[in-house]
Amino acid sequence: MRCPRCGGNRPDPGVPCSVCGAVDPSPLSDAPPGFLVRYPDGHVRTDSGQPWTAGEVDPRRVLEAPHLWSAVTRPLWDYDLLDPVGRGSAGVVYRAWALRLGRVCAVKTLGGGSIASATELRRFQNEAVLAARLDHPAIVRVFDAGEDRGQPYLVMEFLERGSFASLLQARTEADLRRGVEVLAVVARAIHHAHLHGIVHRDLKPDNILLDREGRPHVGDFGLAVSVDQQRTQSIQGQPVGTPWYMSPEQARGDRSEVGPPTDIYSLGATLYHLLAGQPPFSGPNALAVLMDVIRKPPPDPEPLGIRNLGRPVPRDLKAICQRAMEKNPARRYQSALALAEDLERWVGGRPVSVRPWSLRERWGRHLDRYRETWTWAAVLLTAVLVTVSLFGSMLVISTQRHREELLRFGRTAMLDQTEALEQALQIAMLQGQPAMARELIPRTGHVSGVSRLEVLRPDGSPAGFLEDPPRAVGTRESIPEGISPEDWQRAVHLRQVVVTRSHEPGQDARMVVLRPIFNRSTCRTCHQEVPEGQVIAVMLAEKSLQGEDRRLEATRKAFWTLGLLLSATALSVIFTVARLLGLGLGRPRDGTR
Repeated sequence: MRCPRCGGNRPDPGVPCSVCGAVDPSPLSDAPPGFLVRYPDGHVRTDSGQPWTAGEVDPRRVLEAPHLWSAVTRPLWDYDLLDPVGRGSAGVVYRAWALRLGRVCAVKTLGGGSIASATELRRFQNEAVLAARLDHPAIVRVFDAGEDRGQPYLVMEFLERGSFASLLQARTEADLRRGVEVLAVVARAIHHAHLHGIVHRDLKPDNILLDREGRPHVGDFGLAVSVDQQRTQSIQGQPVGTPWYMSPEQARGDRSEVGPPTDIYSLGATLYHLLAGQPPFSGPNALAVLMDVIRKPPPDPEPLGIRNLGRPVPRDLKAICQRAMEKNPARRYQSALALAEDLERWVGGRPVSVRPWSLRERWGRHLDRYRETWTWAAVLLTAVLVTVSLFGSMLVISTQRHREELLRFGRTAMLDQTEALEQALQIAMLQGQPAMARELIPRTGHVSGVSRLEVLRPDGSPAGFLEDPPRAVGTRESIPEGISPEDWQRAVHLRQVVVTRSHEPGQDARMVVLRPIFNRSTCRTCHQEVPEGQVIAVMLAEKSLQGEDRRLEATRKAFWTLGLLLSATALSVIFTVARLLGLGLGRPRDGTR
């Protein structure tokens, strides 16, 4: 039979209740308002915690407490709050004694109490409603909810062994296997919640509690939301949850994308912490962590696991973690049940359904996430290349034309210079003044740009304008250094003025002019036996083209500078037009930035 006071089991009439110890008590509903609590030391207090001083105690109003009253004991309705076991942004969780039920329980109170905001109060009440809808052995059970003197509270089962955080330093294979087994059970519990249209939104090691036997229980549904209430539960643009285990869509505050894949990502982040010994992202503050969650892929857990825990990361677990933590929700596990099954396959030594990312897949995912960004980058790069190519072509054409102009001007100047010198030599020779002819050559050689000027006999020896006659044409010739045989033969035998360009290794480019000098009958210097019109000498003049090359290089640099400036101008114009048209230049394909 049931005790009419507390509802506990009482075997027979006249036998004390096993819960409250009362013998044939009257139902509390018949007792006067309020109740009293008797402690083992004999003290009696009211339901508000004040000592009872109003005389005799009505037995029907007395509830027995097995613990002593202390300075930290706080009464809350018919629960004695003994000591706090957890604190969070939403409130405080106490280990408490249920006076009516005679058992230890956990009581969660809302921070701020009666002065809490409407949003906080709505979330607190929502936790009680949603948790009560779930009946699963791996989800913390809710016994009661109410309000006492303006303080909302929530009564749940008390789990003595702490949280999953105690298993994160898994340095051995057995510890790692135990942690994976716990996550597999949690994933099945979350799948049960998803089947009932509930998304937890705050899965993390501290919210996975362990009972006395080490069995996991998912708790803290304070941020949970049902699918049909999702659009009215959170503030638009404000991320809710724990940044280190939050999914990218949750970090962006995008309510339309929050759903079961959000919890799958958080389970993957918890698995990552188990494998690497630290959360997937870290930073100096929560905002920096959120930005990393949105923008960066999770780092490879294997080197972190070796550094932090001194053990390698199993390949299959790494693949499971990477699949669960995909930036794109569509690429994650299709359900928490699929994640649980893969974890169970690993524990059982069976092949899993996924494999780790290869380098090609990593780059492919990166390119796919930032497809629009890379497309714009390709467009901009193409614009730059086209601009540079156009100006490069213009540079080549202009440089070639400029080179031809310089060579033409240089050729004309050299020809005029050597022709004037030839005429001067002819006049000196006709007047029979070879000494004057010999002096003209070094004087003319000082002209700017002329690096070599000499008069040679057809056999290649210096003319010197001596009295002895030249040897007959056809004798063995010694071609001057730096002159090709073909050019020398053209000047000596074909009596042509040769203009050529010479460039030897280690020397600057030079322009070479070979001008033949003919014998005249009226010459008073040469012997009369030399036939008229025969080549008696060849004037060799060289001019360095180093100055022209420098001018060409300056022109080339000027064109490159102009091309880069125009390329930068083209990029600025493209960006400006894109911004004016409202085009996004950095939004990836899956919506993350």
